[in-house]
Amino acid sequence: MVRWIPKDSDKLWLFNLVQMLKVGGTWVAPIGFTFVKKGPMTLEIVDFDHDDPNVTETIERTKAIGKMIGVYVDIGK
Repeated sequence: MVRWIPKDSDKLWLFNLVQMLKVGGTWVAPIGFTFVKKGPMTLEIVDFDHDDPNVTETIERTKAIGKMIGVYVDIGK
């Protein structure tokens, strides 16, 4: 497996999403999950297919990017 390293544009995209959303606001990712902004720098990921490896990989990458830029990404039930 190739080691994944996020691009600066990935980090900027997530940062801008967090800044754009109001607390309580949502954004639906085309791959099949929803972000809900829970606090100034906190996102919760909800409504996703736990069994889809593409979705779970994208979520893990999003969490890693969040950690790099100071955004806490929580996984909802």
